[in-house]
Amino acid sequence: TQKHDVDVEAALSRAGRLLQNSRELWEGLKVGDRIRLQRVLFPDGLVLTEGGTYRTPVTAPYLKVLRRNLEGDFAMAPPRGIEPLFPG
Repeated sequence: TQKHDVDVEAALSRAGRLLQNSRELWEGLKVGDRIRLQRVLFPDGLVLTEGGTYRTPVTAPYLKVLRRNLEGDFAMAPPRGIEPLFPG
């Protein structure tokens, strides 16, 4: 196997820019590239509900990782601030 050095901060920054400009990204893609992007974002496709909204039957693996990381951050107790410490 080959080892690849990955600049995680740069990758996250690029992903953030792509998400912030997703409309422009989508509009700039050819049809074949749009289909590939959809398969990456929504591996099992999208479902149109009777109400006219879309949902995803399966969460993409990368979104599960992001959710797990975010939930881990929120599960931690906040650090103490500058408030006075009370006994007990």
